[in-house]
Amino acid sequence: MSKLHAQMALLGTIDEVVCSGDLHNETVKMVESFLPGTTGVGQRGWYRELKHFLKRDELTPVDSVSGTPITREGPVTFPSYPEALEELAIGPAEERTVDPGTQSRAIYAASVLSNVARMEEVLQGQPPAELLPESRLSSAQMPDPLDVLLPVIGRNNDEPLPEIPGNQIPPTGNAVTDLKNALSFATTRAQYAAVTDFVAKNAVDPDLQDVMRRPLCSGALRKIDGKFCTVLTTSWESPFTLKQMKEIIDPLNWPDLCEFFVSMELQPPLNPDPSGGWSRVLESVSGDETQWQMRTALRYWKGVSTDGEGIYINYDLDNPRIGDCKLVEVDAGYIWATPTTPGDEDSLVKIRTCKQVRIRGVSATATAAMGCGFGWGDAMSRMFSATPTSGTTNFTPSVPKPAGQYKDPTGGTDPGDQPSDDAVSEAAEEVELIDGWRGAIIEAMRVQLTDGIERGKRLGTKFAVQWSDGEGISRDEVAELGAELGREMTQYATNVFDAAATALQPPPEDATKGNN
Repeated sequence: MSKLHAQMALLGTIDEVVCSGDLHNETVKMVESFLPGTTGVGQRGWYRELKHFLKRDELTPVDSVSGTPITREGPVTFPSYPEALEELAIGPAEERTVDPGTQSRAIYAASVLSNVARMEEVLQGQPPAELLPESRLSSAQMPDPLDVLLPVIGRNNDEPLPEIPGNQIPPTGNAVTDLKNALSFATTRAQYAAVTDFVAKNAVDPDLQDVMRRPLCSGALRKIDGKFCTVLTTSWESPFTLKQMKEIIDPLNWPDLCEFFVSMELQPPLNPDPSGGWSRVLESVSGDETQWQMRTALRYWKGVSTDGEGIYINYDLDNPRIGDCKLVEVDAGYIWATPTTPGDEDSLVKIRTCKQVRIRGVSATATAAMGCGFGWGDAMSRMFSATPTSGTTNFTPSVPKPAGQYKDPTGGTDPGDQPSDDAVSEAAEEVELIDGWRGAIIEAMRVQLTDGIERGKRLGTKFAVQWSDGEGISRDEVAELGAELGREMTQYATNVFDAAATALQPPPEDATKGNN
């Protein structure tokens, strides 16, 4: 089972709970604070949408050696909630196989789910049997995810933490218990960040510090070149020096640093060469490379900042795009590392990242969830926890050269008739509705219109009968009818809202209605 799919499953569980429509308003506000833009009409349901998208034929895995498609053994799957917890719960005596970035995201999702449970009181009683597969997590009660994940972050969890500011429960002297108490009552993203920042600076256990210092990825919507894109940003005070960063920042190293990057393959030289000095690669990313892979042709530029202190990588879609899925419409951004002590290569660095991305057939909400949940948008904070295992590429700034002047010394030829940017954009704009959405919208409108007519007819008939039954109608009866009308219209308005929200969620896996 993939650790990345397990962490996404925890985030997806939050979305599934929101989609249930059974949460109190305060709980929904809490979720929206942690995961902005995921709880409204047309936003909730991103997890099911993402699972639907990853089944596309364009994302069929490819053998890294031969380049031939790999036949999928089955549909793209994600673990259930308890299975995801079990996958991410690595005991302190066991070998650590979950990287700090994945642990950080898992704790973030677990904090939201723990808050939902506390606010909705859903952890009490016996859960459905299907939620408890045979595993060491099985119990008479669905476990609080923080109880499962927090004790296994580090090795020295019995070391006490300094008193966490704002913690509503008195300190116990146990780091895990005190941290859980603080996170369980952090009902906004800002409160969560305050707790994790404090622990990152004051914890005794270095592993706990490492997990807590990981940055929170932020997703926002922005219109770029006439297209709405998801913009993912992070800012991180890295534990690495500028000298170390120069050794590993090149994208060719990324597959050694982060499991989300399956491969970075240098593209063959073009003749004539239009790159102008940019490096050209075919990027392949995946949460589970045996189930799906997204391949995107990119170009990148390595440079030194104008003050001569920091280093950066700029990247964008390549032109022409050779070998990619043609699903990504926009993929551009930068990675910038600056030393905290100018002029000192042994100084620690601050890393800033920004990624603009738009994917054909995927909503902005699902794109942001995919980028932040899998670690695509804040790759630098995830990757720089170890040096590459092989193929280190030292930092050498890119050098401009006249476009079209380079001749391939190996005798390479023109790659042939490749799709133009206009052709790719034209195809990308033909974004289809997911199967069943159009039918769901029409059916929701029909049901609600019929319900509204029936309610109005019934109440109108009742009023007319009481008014004309020979006995007249009293003031109290008018007030009672008015109150009933208010209740009926309130219920009707609520039903219309729920119907609209449901119609804009991806249909269940077994939906059979099409778009016609």
